[in-house]
Amino acid sequence: MKVLMVYTANMNLGDSILAENDYWLLEKSLEGRKHTIFRYNISMRDIGQIKYVDAVVFGGGILKSTNEKFWLYIPEIVNEAQKYDIPVFFSAIGCEAFHPEDENSVSLKNAVNQPCVKGISCRDDIETLKNDYIENPDVRLTTVYDPAVWCRETYKDCISSKDRKTNRTIGLGVVRSNLFEDYGNPQITKQFQLDFWKKTAELLEEKGYSWTIFTNGDTYDERFAREVLAYIGHGKKERTPMDDRDLVSMISEFKGVIAGRMHSNIVAYALGITSVGFIWNRKLTFWGKKTGTLERYLTVDEMTAENAVDRLLKYIDDPKEPDDSQKMPVYEAMKEFADTYIKERPDKPVRTLDYSRHMAALNMGGMDLRYTRTNSVEALKWSIAHGFENFTLAVRLTSDQKLVCVDRWHRETYHMMNIPIPDEEKEYQPAMSFDQFSKAMYYNRFHTASFEQMIAAYSRETAGKKTKLFIIPGKPKQEELPVILKQIITILKRNKVKLSEVVLCFETRADIEAAISAKKGLLFQAGYELLYFPKIEDSKAEQQIKDAVKYCRANKVRYLRVRERHYTESAASLIASQELKACVFHIEKDSHVIRMIRRGADYAACRRGTPDYFKKLTGKE
Repeated sequence: MKVLMVYTANMNLGDSILAENDYWLLEKSLEGRKHTIFRYNISMRDIGQIKYVDAVVFGGGILKSTNEKFWLYIPEIVNEAQKYDIPVFFSAIGCEAFHPEDENSVSLKNAVNQPCVKGISCRDDIETLKNDYIENPDVRLTTVYDPAVWCRETYKDCISSKDRKTNRTIGLGVVRSNLFEDYGNPQITKQFQLDFWKKTAELLEEKGYSWTIFTNGDTYDERFAREVLAYIGHGKKERTPMDDRDLVSMISEFKGVIAGRMHSNIVAYALGITSVGFIWNRKLTFWGKKTGTLERYLTVDEMTAENAVDRLLKYIDDPKEPDDSQKMPVYEAMKEFADTYIKERPDKPVRTLDYSRHMAALNMGGMDLRYTRTNSVEALKWSIAHGFENFTLAVRLTSDQKLVCVDRWHRETYHMMNIPIPDEEKEYQPAMSFDQFSKAMYYNRFHTASFEQMIAAYSRETAGKKTKLFIIPGKPKQEELPVILKQIITILKRNKVKLSEVVLCFETRADIEAAISAKKGLLFQAGYELLYFPKIEDSKAEQQIKDAVKYCRANKVRYLRVRERHYTESAASLIASQELKACVFHIEKDSHVIRMIRRGADYAACRRGTPDYFKKLTGKE
């Protein structure tokens, strides 16, 4: 059986925690039955995967006609499932007001009333769902608690074992400075919050407690959290949590929590940690009432440091946590859907594709279908274990001219490594030193790698296998290219990598020509191949691809990389006719990999999918 698990992923990791608990409950519901669960990021809009599965389960999400585009994502997924008669279940969905005059609300209402929708469990406003949305009497509705009440089971291997009886550390969960104003509370200004957190820290210290600032991972939360710490003038801020496990582990270390984000409070509750939250949205009121902890949540009118600390210390030794009456309904609703509707449908006859031969692991691979762009040894090993034979590796020079494996010196790179960004306003950032880069980790868990370390691992892990390694140095400065080429060639030879396995990738003709002339043609004599990735304008794509093909033929460049939108049927035919190898990398939607390979791409790469993933998803393909 194949189930598509639709989840919401963003840098506010509360959504990820909700989805991971739902994933765990779906696994539990399917115990004893052969199955595969495919993770589907709702914002990717990759509905081409849906036709292959036996059921679709939404892990959370909200019926909401503003912000976050649920009004767009949910209907297109449900409508595609309806097309193929695939059963759909919404697990622990949130529900906001229905507006009959709003076409987004109407679109959501039409979606949840499709015949393919078999059940909906709701974590908050079940009455609005019943009275304003649902008209199909066959849709089974259930009221449940947030799935994160299962955190103790879902994250059992990353919860702190620290004794809370002697623990005196309080977690202060800071949110972005304009959150309250965005939800209709203009009196809770940025300055109000700065003063609130400073006074809260002072009061905790007076009571003999220490404190630590943390966030749920959102970039804007993090930015304001650093301002708060600077405003207080002393103290500690936790590292940025890079995934849901990081956040749960962090919260589990605290004696108590005062936090703005709903799921910081829910995780604390699930782990038996007293928390105080703020009611800036009605979903927090629903949560407080359902759990009998509403007195631990402050309205915006009550939001003072004195109230927050007094309320926390009043209940600090009386933590509440979920019992079976709160946990079981969300599982039972999932289990009923799984038992009743998840059935294996017969595979349709399809054309067989050799994914391992044609797919390349982008930046060494997207581990667990979510940790992307790490160019790490961990990613290499994971990708080999999941069917890859071809790999793309991005390399750049550090500020002290050492070749390392990194996608680019970019704001996102610094964020992935949890390193303060030198200039928040700039997209591209200065290169790190080799020492700084070597000490960093991606997502707080994956090691950075020098080119030497990576090639040593590549040589060892792929020994005896037929592989292809595409090395991508981006667009180096003119003076950097000889340095890069020398280090690449020296390190590959030192590690006895088969020269026929390597393709050096360049974006300009000047770089191609420099590579060709390097060491008087040593590259070709040694057996290295070259790839040309020309800049193509949409309005001139057909002619510019013809020019690129001609250039490759004239310069004995065998690999031509084009963007997905430019790899049309005619472009594919032209490239193949000239005996060039077509490479289509950075494909955003997984299902489009299938399309590109069918069209003739010799190598195709997407951020997350793997050969094993596609073999399991498509059945006979």
